[in-house]
Amino acid sequence: MWYASGNEFIEVNGKQVPRYGLRYLHSDDGLAWGSTGLAVLYPKDDDEYGFGRPFAMRTADGYRLWYSVRSRSKWYRIGFADSNDGLDWVRRDDEAGIDVSSSGWDSEIVCYASVMAVSDRTFMFYNGNDYGRFGFGVAELENG
Repeated sequence: MWYASGNEFIEVNGKQVPRYGLRYLHSDDGLAWGSTGLAVLYPKDDDEYGFGRPFAMRTADGYRLWYSVRSRSKWYRIGFADSNDGLDWVRRDDEAGIDVSSSGWDSEIVCYASVMAVSDRTFMFYNGNDYGRFGFGVAELENG
């Protein structure tokens, strides 16, 4: 299981907010879990301060991971990483394939991706402005 976890608070725009990264925890049976997860992704600079709602998918050549990156400058955007083993991730956020629209219900943030493969097509469901209050969308992967 990949999950968001933090242990400190920072000030952003006059508010105290948690700073958190992504961790991994394994269970053999889905019932008994260890007490401490392994840190697998961290905010990369002072602009980023959190990751949320990771969504991992196993592929023929490893794993793909989509997550919501929370930052001071862009609020929420969907990030992307891949890994051979599910533990050592290479961030490729510019390859997430989605960003905010120029106007409308997803013009401020895109977040909380869920990805599914159906036959030979791959779809991403995601939330827009105000964490989805104004809508959610579906995007289809092209060429890949």
